[in-house]
Formats: sequence, structure tokens, C-alpha cells
Amino acid sequence: QVHTLSDLLEIPRSRLIQKGSANGCNGFHFDSRLIKPDFAFLAMEGESQDGHNFIDAAVLNGASLIIVQKSIELGNKDLTVIQHPSPLEFLQEAARRYRNSHPALFIGITGSVGKTTCKDSLVHFMGPEAYGSPGNFNNTLGLPLSILNMPPNKRFAIFEMGISKPGEMDQLSHCLNPDVMVFLPVYGSHEGNFKSRKHLLNEKLLASKFLSENDSIFAQRIQSDEIEQILGREVSLLDFTTTDLQRFGRGPANSIGFAREIAICLGVPTEDVADRLHSLQLSPLRMEIRKKGDWTFLLDCYNASPESTRLFLESIELPRESIVVLADMLELGERANQKHENLLRLAIEKKFSRLYLLGSLYSSAWRFLRQEFPGANCISFEKKIDLESELLGQRPSFLALKGSRFFKLETLVDSLGDNQTC
Repeated sequence: QVHTLSDLLEIPRSRLIQKGSANGCNGFHFDSRLIKPDFAFLAMEGESQDGHNFIDAAVLNGASLIIVQKSIELGNKDLTVIQHPSPLEFLQEAARRYRNSHPALFIGITGSVGKTTCKDSLVHFMGPEAYGSPGNFNNTLGLPLSILNMPPNKRFAIFEMGISKPGEMDQLSHCLNPDVMVFLPVYGSHEGNFKSRKHLLNEKLLASKFLSENDSIFAQRIQSDEIEQILGREVSLLDFTTTDLQRFGRGPANSIGFAREIAICLGVPTEDVADRLHSLQLSPLRMEIRKKGDWTFLLDCYNASPESTRLFLESIELPRESIVVLADMLELGERANQKHENLLRLAIEKKFSRLYLLGSLYSSAWRFLRQEFPGANCISFEKKIDLESELLGQRPSFLALKGSRFFKLETLVDSLGDNQTC
């Protein structure tokens, strides 16, 4: 087994309260529905759920090792049970220890826009010996989970590092201890929990706190000077082209082009990278094209920031033949209203066939700009159901959707794709 019971019990404050048949595990999860055979289940107390209530469900899915936070008595004496006062702390420490024992080259990726696309692309370019964190498992819970679930036979380990408040990058860098850092541009995403963009950048740069002078840091030209000044060391500035990547959209093309150059710098032959590009596919909801009925959808609604929204708008090649939906960008802080006004102005100037807005922030921005653009074909909605009703009355065409995950804009695909009457 990848993680032995003896190793797990060496984690400070761990206590074996029941010894069953399991002498270790091959992975971890906190969601009982995603437990696999030989996985350990973390029974964590959350704000709305108590994982201790789902132990039986985890066991049914194959868990034989349970990490509990509070002392409980289980009727199933075949289970091995470890108690720790903080399962999250246990998980992070277990991840750090596993990482330090693993021979792979560990690569961290952070920035404001394009982390998942850059990570997925780099994993693809590095080939079958590379492992990448699933989806956007990049926070203080998802990152250690991804590390612990990594197979022992991989040569390259590539992980996103995402933060939403100060102090989190310290925890992530402690877990990952990267050998290589990749810094994508840092904008004002999630600036709401930081004093300024500079504060956010300084926090993200803590990802490289354990790197030596001989370890590589890759950055893009747009912010390389600023990063070098703060870190007090040189970084590897990579120039890259995106002219052959425009089918992926402006934003993803930048992340893919950057990842391509990093793979080459890390020793992958250029011809191998070129061959692998042909089979590269983006994660769902990131500039994803779907067709249903007579509709063509462009879905870029996994998340939204000012920079990713700007690139999204610039990626739409035929604006006068396109219907565009923009939903609010969340967690932008005190300047949220101004950022929505700036992007709405850009969207109006693109002269889309129709422009629909969803959420209080864009609605407020439209009220402010309405007199400046009296002829704009723009309508705002506070409720998603009202937006859906409006779209159901439109003739099927090209519909581009961009917004924060909160709005789940992709659900419009099913309701509109079934509508063939207009």
C-alpha cells in the first residue's frame, strides 16, 4: 500500500483508536461518494455537514481506514480508525511527507487566470509519465488530497496552487514544496480578501519560498520584472507564440502556449510536444464549444475574472452574429462596481447581436451606462429564470456564456437546446 499505517501514525497528534484489517491505504477522500476500495475516508466536521455521519456510506464504497476528528465508537470492528483533532492538518502533513519521499519532479502553478488550462496542457505535453491534480483541486484541502492520491511511479507531478485569502499559500507551499514554480500573470481575481493586487501578488509568490537558487521559476514577460524585483532573483522568462492556438480562444491559447514552452524547457523533444498538441482537449466549461439542436454554445463559465472576461469577449470572432451572456464576477472587493462597468463598456462596444446581463453587479453597471449607450441592445436580469425565459424566445444561433461558477450558466444549454420552435 502507498500509505502505511505506521507512517500515518507518525504524524503528530495522531492516535490509533481501533485496529482493524487495514494496514494502510492507497488514497484519501473526504467525500464518501468518491471513496474507492483501499481508500481512507476523512470524517471532517464542516460548516453544513459532519463527515462522521457518512462513515457507513464510505465503508460501503470500500473504505477500511477512517480518519476521525472526534472520538466515536464504531460497531464495525474490522475498520482501522485514526483520530486527529484536525483532519485537514493531518491531510496536509501526510501530503508533505509523501511528497518528500516521492522521486518525481514537483511543479507548482499559480496566478490569476489560466491555472487549470496551463496545468492540464503541461501534463499532456509532458506525456504519460506526468501526473496532474484533478480538475481545480488547488486549495488547502484539494492540493494535499491530490498529492496523496498521486501514483508512486510518476516522474513529473504538476499541481495548481490557488488561494482566496492571506495565509493560504504558506499552507500550500508547505505541502507541495515544489522543485519548479510557474507563475501566470496575477491580476485582481479574488482581490476582495486582499488589501491590493500587490498584496495578492506577494502572497502568491510565497509559493516559491522553499525553492533554491538552482530551482527554476518560469514567468511571462508581462510581469517578470515585477516578480524578479520582489523575489530578488532571476526568473526564466519564456516567450511563446499562440498563432497556431487560436482555436482554443484567446485566454486558453496563452496558457497552452506558455505550457508548451515550459515542457520544452523541461526536456520534452519539440516534435513530441507538437504531436501531442493535436490531441489536446481543454477541461469542460473552459472555452468549450457545444452544439445542441440548432444552437451553438460557447461555454466559459467555470469561473470569471476581469482579465478572463476580457479575453473571452475578444475571442468572439463574429460579434454581430453572436448572443452573449455575462454573469457577475464575484469576490472582486471594493472596486467590483468599477470593474463590471469597464467590462460592460467593452462588451457594448463590441456590438453583439444581443447582450444579456445576469446579477446585481452587471445590472448596476448597466443602469450607470445606459445613457452613455442609448442604442445598445442590452438587457439586464437579476434572476436566472427570467434570463432563461428571454433566451427561449430567441431564434437559435451562437450563444456565448461567461460568468462565475455560482451562476452555473451551463444549465441553460439543456433548456435552450430542447427549444426548436423559434
